[in-house]
Amino acid sequence: MGDVGCHSTESVRYPYYAAKVAEAIVRGEANRGILICSTGIGMSIVAKKYPGIRAFTLNLQGGAPGYEGALNSAFEADGSLRQPYLDRVRRVIEACDRNGVVVILGCFYQRQDQVLRDEAAVRAGVMNVALWLTGLSHGNVVLEITNEFGHKGFDHPILRTAAGQAELIRLAKAAAPALLVSTSGTGGGSLADDVAQAADFLLVHFNNTRLDDIQARIASLKRFRKPIVCNEDEKLPAENLLAAELSAAAGASWGLMLPDLNQRFPFEFQGAPDAPEAHHKQRDFLFPATRVARRLAEAGQRRRYSRDRGHGS
Repeated sequence: MGDVGCHSTESVRYPYYAAKVAEAIVRGEANRGILICSTGIGMSIVAKKYPGIRAFTLNLQGGAPGYEGALNSAFEADGSLRQPYLDRVRRVIEACDRNGVVVILGCFYQRQDQVLRDEAAVRAGVMNVALWLTGLSHGNVVLEITNEFGHKGFDHPILRTAAGQAELIRLAKAAAPALLVSTSGTGGGSLADDVAQAADFLLVHFNNTRLDDIQARIASLKRFRKPIVCNEDEKLPAENLLAAELSAAAGASWGLMLPDLNQRFPFEFQGAPDAPEAHHKQRDFLFPATRVARRLAEAGQRRRYSRDRGHGS
């Protein structure tokens, strides 16, 4: 048992101590560690970086908690934003920014778009989110318009069609030119051409994609010459290591989804300990793929700098 600090009552940079604990575990010098800070958010983000995690997904709605009738939305009926919800999201974004982690922030989730009264409200919601992110002045956030557009849980047609998604992507980019924007399809690992052309990066899900098909799906998207990010794959442990390795070898990032543990009641989330083999495997082979996340963040920083210098709108 060891204590890496801090050893005084003076204010300190907590990421330094979180990193020391995480590095000891990675090196095999310890089996586990205890991290303490005022909220626990910052410490946990630092620790989750070490097994290879460089980005994770948040959403302004949540529609699959494991029971029907849940309401979880940052949007009012007219597309305006609920400030208490945004305040919680902002704290997570800021903690991630301090620790070099990218946030993929989604707007809409199936079974929740019903909160918005019409498509005009959907468009207003996209504009409001884009402008809110611009006001934050953080370069570590990229925007996902819809989680799995086309899902039967969406009511508004604009959230069910590729043409509607391309329109919303363009709308967000017009409101916030420095913001990188995309949208995700369902779990088959493909994107329609008009979505891929409108998006700044290609966001795919591999939930329903066979292992044998993953690299072919990635290869088919490379003609668009944009970063390819799989931010959701819920394969069982026996397959998720292979899915991650196949994705990284093909030049795409890969993201694990554990719906029963992380997304559904009682909503437990511990990061790497939830799937230790998968996360530690990432440490061995995902470093080329994690450059995708860094490229996204760096591109956002460059665009923001250009805008602030008066070279952008």
